[in-house]
Amino acid sequence: MTKFEKKKIKDRIKGASKGASEVLGRRQTKWGSNTAVVILALLGILILVNYIVWKESGTLRWDLTKNKQYTLSQQTRKILTNVDEDVNIIAFYRKSNPSKEQLENLLDEYKAKNSHIKVEFIDPDSNPTKAREYGIIKYGTIVFQKGDKKEEATGFTESDITSSILKLDRDEKKTVYFMVGHNEKDINKSDEKGYSSVKNTLEKEGFEVKTLNLTTADVPDDASVIILAGPQKPILDQERDKLNKYLDEKNGKLFVLIDPKKETKQDVKMSGFLEKRGIVLTDGMVIDPSKAFLGDVAAPVVENWETHQITEQLPAAFFPGVLMVNKKEKASEDILITDIGKTSKDSWLETDLGTEKVKFDKKTDKKGPISIATALHQTKKEGEGEDQKVVEGMRIVAIGDSDFAVNSFTTFLGNQDLFVNSTHWLAEEEELISIRPKDEDKRTVALTGTQGRLIFYLTVIIMPLIVIGIGIGVWMKRRRKVRGKTS
Repeated sequence: MTKFEKKKIKDRIKGASKGASEVLGRRQTKWGSNTAVVILALLGILILVNYIVWKESGTLRWDLTKNKQYTLSQQTRKILTNVDEDVNIIAFYRKSNPSKEQLENLLDEYKAKNSHIKVEFIDPDSNPTKAREYGIIKYGTIVFQKGDKKEEATGFTESDITSSILKLDRDEKKTVYFMVGHNEKDINKSDEKGYSSVKNTLEKEGFEVKTLNLTTADVPDDASVIILAGPQKPILDQERDKLNKYLDEKNGKLFVLIDPKKETKQDVKMSGFLEKRGIVLTDGMVIDPSKAFLGDVAAPVVENWETHQITEQLPAAFFPGVLMVNKKEKASEDILITDIGKTSKDSWLETDLGTEKVKFDKKTDKKGPISIATALHQTKKEGEGEDQKVVEGMRIVAIGDSDFAVNSFTTFLGNQDLFVNSTHWLAEEEELISIRPKDEDKRTVALTGTQGRLIFYLTVIIMPLIVIGIGIGVWMKRRRKVRGKTS
């Protein structure tokens, strides 16, 4: 190969290398530019996200607890939407109080839902002057202020806080009267069969709760709702006359809970009274093998509610011994009656209660679904021509059981919600009908005897023996090695 040919080849190689370098240089420039654009885009997104979080002032929050403990209930959110003036919440908590952080997290949710909620924490030890100014004599007191109104609470749950805000927002308290004189459920008893739990809940939600004996007094003018909860003795004629006058002349509101005769042992004389209004009570015991609470076929669980304001988003409820309550086929034109709760299609109304083993008899029993709760709503027309207007008339809620709301059952399913929602609806406070705030999540493990013994044997006997066995094995292996070396 001549020198000229060798030089030509070198020039070609050099030219190719230069071309490749230029191509690579252009590609690297392009890739570098793309990378810069991606980095700038990511930075822009991060800046935007941080701006939104700052702008929302902490409203973007996630509740990761099992039962959404720090997510405000539907009822609380409804109440907060009606707060249009500043509500100052001053919590007098020591810095060392272990509940302080929990309360702070909860109150942050209130502030996030309504900017009118103002929160301040004061340590009475470091600021005793402020504590004396508010008359604080107990650690853990929370003061709620709205204008000239003031409320105090010592509880720190959502229920305590919401009820205090609700009391501030109300111009006046509505009064609920529980009838007495017929061995009804006692609102002052805290035992398992008492009604103190629903009484406390009604008071927390702004009602004033009193008792009423119609044998010695007339219906008071301030009665927003009258409740007849599980009478065991007949209602007298004069009492029914007073209830009729209350419903017809004062557009009264009545909540009736009647138990089956198997439990009352006698007729309480309310069937005719309700039937005249369009609500029919049919005695017996509703049996439901497919929807039985804790295996009790006489305690049916109602899961599917009919459309009504009382049952809006209501969870399942159970009724330990319930009779049939349903609307009459024909009612007055100004009255709307709704069967709000029905048992499953596998249920039936058992009429033969003298036998120990219940069995559906198509000749005497009524096949399900069975209605166990009914609501009546009357509207009246007043005036004539252009001056005519529609006004509220009477309201009645009738349920074929009173035991579902006793102290031992109010925490189960939606039992308490059904009772309190019915009271709110009767009191014409539909905006407050919702699910009560949740209780704190109590995580417990229930073990059977076999499971307990198994855990005991595993942790106290078997696992220590395994550790000891491994230790002995390692020791023997090392000892054999030492003997091998010495021999």
